[in-house]
Amino acid sequence: MEFILSSLKKRCLTFFLGAGVSVSCGLPLWGELKDHLFEEIGGPGVDYEAIRAYLRERERESKLPENIENYPEVIFTIAEDVNGKDFIDTFLLRYFSRFKINPTYRTLISLMRWGYLTHIFTTNQDTVLPR
Repeated sequence: MEFILSSLKKRCLTFFLGAGVSVSCGLPLWGELKDHLFEEIGGPGVDYEAIRAYLRERERESKLPENIENYPEVIFTIAEDVNGKDFIDTFLLRYFSRFKINPTYRTLISLMRWGYLTHIFTTNQDTVLPR
């Protein structure tokens, strides 16, 4: 804790954020988001196994990595192939626009505004922090 306070005072603090910060704002993890996306791609009564079989076939054809359904950019491309160019933008806007700023984000935002926080590294794909 002393190191953190010292870094804060020197204005040289960097944070590494994971999905937990966004989940606490009400945003889904990739697995949950992917399941909702599969439902929308396939409509009601979606056949997950048919979608996964389709993904496996694309893996073989394109020499893509195994477990392709864990690669959002591939899933998004397929979703747009099936449902049209604006499908993903509309889908993601619906999910990433309904969040609640939690105390962690409020603190990070304040630290950034006051100049105490120099960098934030994250693998999150949402837009909570930039807002």
